[in-house]
Amino acid sequence: MRSPPRFMKPLDKELIRSLAASHQVLITVEEGSIGGFGDHVLHSMALEGLLDTGKVRVRPLVIPDRWGGLEAEHPFSRCLGYLPLLLFCRFIDQASQTEQIDEAGLAPHHIESTALRLLGRHAEILETYNAKEVN
Repeated sequence: MRSPPRFMKPLDKELIRSLAASHQVLITVEEGSIGGFGDHVLHSMALEGLLDTGKVRVRPLVIPDRWGGLEAEHPFSRCLGYLPLLLFCRFIDQASQTEQIDEAGLAPHHIESTALRLLGRHAEILETYNAKEVN
């Protein structure tokens, strides 16, 4: 079931409560990076205790943050006193929006695979992947 919110702020907490009560899986998808809408939803759910029972599994899907180079340093690591982080770096080449969304792991078949994995329906993930390859 798709339940697109109208606005990021103010967050529709009643919708989130309703979805958490009536679904086993809640997946947020955004074409932004980490720290956006999905994080606001998780924060709200945590504050209201909606994650405490383990009844609903939540996954935020976003375009992954990337910093250049294999031994890249996170932009905030120096001011926070952290050592440079070892990161796997991959840049999404210029392409159509559909190709970039697929490369980032945000295409419909990626979302479906995430939901199936969270529901423990692992055999169906392969079927989804094979169907995508045929098309």
